[in-house]
Amino acid sequence: MKEYRWGFDNLAYNDILFVSSGGFEVDESEHQYGPKARTGYMFFYIVRGKGKYICNNQEYYLKAGDIFMVEPGHIVTFIADRNDPWSYYWIRFTGSFINQLIRKVELSFRNPVLLNKETESISTLIVSMVYYGKNHEEDNFYLNSLLMQIFHLLEKKQKYEKANKLVGQPLFQRAKYYLNENYANEITISDLIQELNIDRSYLYRLFVKNIGMGPQEYLLDCRLKKASELLKSASGSILFVSKICGFPSYQSFYNHFKKKYKISPGKFRNKYIYNRTKDVIEKNIK
Repeated sequence: MKEYRWGFDNLAYNDILFVSSGGFEVDESEHQYGPKARTGYMFFYIVRGKGKYICNNQEYYLKAGDIFMVEPGHIVTFIADRNDPWSYYWIRFTGSFINQLIRKVELSFRNPVLLNKETESISTLIVSMVYYGKNHEEDNFYLNSLLMQIFHLLEKKQKYEKANKLVGQPLFQRAKYYLNENYANEITISDLIQELNIDRSYLYRLFVKNIGMGPQEYLLDCRLKKASELLKSASGSILFVSKICGFPSYQSFYNHFKKKYKISPGKFRNKYIYNRTKDVIEKNIK
């Protein structure tokens, strides 16, 4: 089979969320790429044929309908099947916001594959991105909107799977799951009580018995831990961090953060970025 490929390159670069390129390829029998590391995140959607994807020393035998992901900096190998070599669409994307999205949907080089029964809507979006990029001038807004739809579907899939796993599990696990999944919203413990149809005092006793703190304290701890992670990045204002972590006001966030970490959010961010920069400089000097 003659090798055939086409695609697009997006020249309108930005460092936050950037769909840099995409395309379509038909591989010849046993055509191999790698072992080699890529420099950006990539999704591959197989439309025909079969092949083998090697990542993290694991071999995945994939077929039409499957999707696999490449994470930058990790060695991967693609090998087209001898008798039925694969054809696939692919997109590449980068940016400082991608790490947060990837962590939220728990995709990584350790968990890089989506089987065909899980991917119908996602595959449609990948194909749409490739054709749009090929036939239009650079349009970051539209390409990014399609990419965000993919992550939205991945997040919905993950939440559905987690919720199904929780059926029949102890009440405490269901309560903890609810808080972990909804801390970013301005929820209260009353919302949790209504969700579980449980007595407030009984809920409190469950949390104290299992983790030594009440549900309100646990919810606050979830929000502060997430905020501390986000503050380690230079992107996004401190007010933005407080809002996406579910705090009702900046003052509430400031007071709780300083009480827990003994430092203001602004000084925490500056100290972390300073120490990280210092470590990089010292490493390069050595």
